[in-house]
Amino acid sequence: MHWEQLRIRTKFLVKRKFFGMGTSMIFDEESRELLVYAKARFFQWHGFKLFGDKQMTTELSFAKRDFHGQGAKNVLGKIFNFEYVITDTSAGGQEICRFKRKALRSMFRDTWEIMTADGTVAGSITEQGGFRAVMSRILPAFFPQTYTFTYQGKDIAEMKGKFAWFAPKYVLTVLDQSADIRMILNGAALIGGVEGKQGSGS
Repeated sequence: MHWEQLRIRTKFLVKRKFFGMGTSMIFDEESRELLVYAKARFFQWHGFKLFGDKQMTTELSFAKRDFHGQGAKNVLGKIFNFEYVITDTSAGGQEICRFKRKALRSMFRDTWEIMTADGTVAGSITEQGGFRAVMSRILPAFFPQTYTFTYQGKDIAEMKGKFAWFAPKYVLTVLDQSADIRMILNGAALIGGVEGKQGSGS
């Protein structure tokens, strides 16, 4: 599976792999065809890669975890507000975007900034707040998380959790097909498998 084939799709199913140490899988809406395989490297400390197949022969992108993120003002800021630098390895390492975790906000409501290559904040991935966010940390199976992807003032995607005892599952819907599918799918892998807090695997 390549980016060109993924751009025409509007719905995906994101699942975390059971005991996968940050591994997640992105299927078609009916969960019949594996479209993207996301594999964390070295217990997530070095980031994760997206592949177009489970055999990991077709590498699509690399998300490098950066503890010296742009704008970090002190040691604690660098540790907790780290970034993932996303590059398109299928296109010679072109930088796609950056995801920066907002540590204090994420204690009660997962929040990631989406930045352009020059460090400009252009959007966010934000968990649905309020009562549901609190309950998702207590009873995750019954209160699955929902995330909204916003970019340049527009909602471009939604990631809605489904009931699951052990492994978080999400229906990812692309709301704006003009948005960069590479950014959306890397964000989905990040939230659904690598850094997601709900559940332990699929």
